[in-house]
Amino acid sequence: SWTAWPFFVAVMAVMLTLTVGVGGVIQAPLEVLAQAVFVDGLDRALQWMASPSWLRMLLCDGIGQGVVLSIVFLPVLMGLFFSLAILEQSGYMIRVAVITDALMARLGLPGRSCVAMLLGLGCNVPAVMATRTLASKRDRVVTALMVPFMSCTARLAIYAVFAAAFFPHAVHWVVLFLYLLGLLCALLTAWVLKGTLLPSDDEPMVIELTAYQWPRLSWVLKTVMKRSWGFVKRMVVYVVPVSVGFAMLTRWQFVGGGVIDAAAEGSLAAHWAHGVMPLFAPMGIDAQNWSAVVALFTGAVAKEVVLGTLSQLYQVDGVVAHVQTWTEALHQAGALWVSGWFDFWQALRHPIATLSAMHVGDDGLSSALWHHFHHKSAALAYLVFILLYLPCLSTFFAIDRECGRRWAFGSFIWSLTLAYAMAVSIYQIGQGRGVYVLLAWGSLGLIVWSFIRVRPAKMRNWAPVSSC
Repeated sequence: SWTAWPFFVAVMAVMLTLTVGVGGVIQAPLEVLAQAVFVDGLDRALQWMASPSWLRMLLCDGIGQGVVLSIVFLPVLMGLFFSLAILEQSGYMIRVAVITDALMARLGLPGRSCVAMLLGLGCNVPAVMATRTLASKRDRVVTALMVPFMSCTARLAIYAVFAAAFFPHAVHWVVLFLYLLGLLCALLTAWVLKGTLLPSDDEPMVIELTAYQWPRLSWVLKTVMKRSWGFVKRMVVYVVPVSVGFAMLTRWQFVGGGVIDAAAEGSLAAHWAHGVMPLFAPMGIDAQNWSAVVALFTGAVAKEVVLGTLSQLYQVDGVVAHVQTWTEALHQAGALWVSGWFDFWQALRHPIATLSAMHVGDDGLSSALWHHFHHKSAALAYLVFILLYLPCLSTFFAIDRECGRRWAFGSFIWSLTLAYAMAVSIYQIGQGRGVYVLLAWGSLGLIVWSFIRVRPAKMRNWAPVSSC
């Protein structure tokens, strides 16, 4: 039907609006309360016990900030999990496969591949594992390499904070742009593989279309809680240790067998980041913003730790430093709760005028970002790099397990090259310069050309039959 695609786009737009809008309303007061309990409150308790400064830094700036980052974006992510569960339970998700079959067929893929890509909106790891349902070995490999370009929930949190800081009147449009850019890069990946390494075997899609049904609220809530709890556990496992580690690397200095506070600019992390800064200068990251480079490398472990790294390093610089009493935190959380719902209601009544003006994110971190990123094009280029540069380690190992080690490393090289080319292009175009754009896309062309030079039959051996 001709209404299928407009309805699909409308469903995706509503899902994104509710996720960012409603989640953002709850997120703001939750962040204030979590900060008051796990950081400011803990710090006051340690001061009352006359604890040494290094212990306060370790527990508050390390563990406390890690816990805050682990729970503060949960409302936004639960909104996305809720939306996906509704689509799955209602039977619409399987219809997405039918709707997109014609489009995916042009890439040599069945419509079922789109279902795995939609699952990537929640987390890339189960989406890669979902490729097991595809009948063809070739389809499983191509789909698995497309999944990392789908924006997972961890990246959504980064989008929301950066967009609120640099594009406060167009938050939703920036997030939508990044989602669409990731989709286009996934389609580009499939097109390149179809024409070079993995030619398609055209086969018709056979799928059983179940009837529509009303979603069972109990199943939806159970699914949301299960996925949210799994996400929180994964956040704690990655975020808290990284937060503690970077608190040590950026605040501690061992002198004469003792531990003293050190300035962030003279820390080990700063010296290491300054050494690789020339590589990131073409995408708008200057020497002052070495913290952003460190966050990119920690983000390779898990995208959840990017904001934690930036918060930790910027706070050390003295940009983000705010201590509240519990009474002040309650008053501020209440005010944010009321104003947030009012703004959201205004957005529903007047979407064109007010929807894009809604605020999502951390005001302190937003100020720090403005202090370190000197141009909107640099911030947008950084977001694009975050979107594309490589999957987290969990996704990398999932591709390794499902498709083989060589395909995993091939995905890493391709995504890193594409991310650098896109990020440099956006920044240089924003600055009115085109030389770096040509160099970046030239490097990408070399990668594609090298793939074309390799025989597809030989490359098929990269994916072992036993695991694919």
